[in-house]
Amino acid sequence: SQVQRAWEKAATMTDREKLLAARGVALSPPQGGGAGGESERSRKRRAMAGCHDNLFRRKAGYESEAECNGRVLSGDLRFMLDAMVTE
Repeated sequence: SQVQRAWEKAATMTDREKLLAARGVALSPPQGGGAGGESERSRKRRAMAGCHDNLFRRKAGYESEAECNGRVLSGDLRFMLDAMVTE
C-alpha cells in the first residue's frame, strides 16, 4: 500500500531529511522532468521553505531569512532552488 511505501522510505531518511520533508522541501526536483511537472506555487513554496532552513539560506548567500524571503516573493526562485539541489 501507499502508506507502507511511505513508512519504508521514511525508515531510510535521516532526521534532517524527515524535517525538510515535513516542511515541504524536496532535496531533488520532483520526478517527471523537474520543473516541468511542478507548479509555480510549488516551486515558490519549496524556495520559501529553503529560506527558513539555515543551511540552505547560507548556501544561497543570505544570513537574514527576511531578505531571502523577499527575494523569493519578488519572483526570483532559482537562486534558492539551485542551492537546495546541490545539498
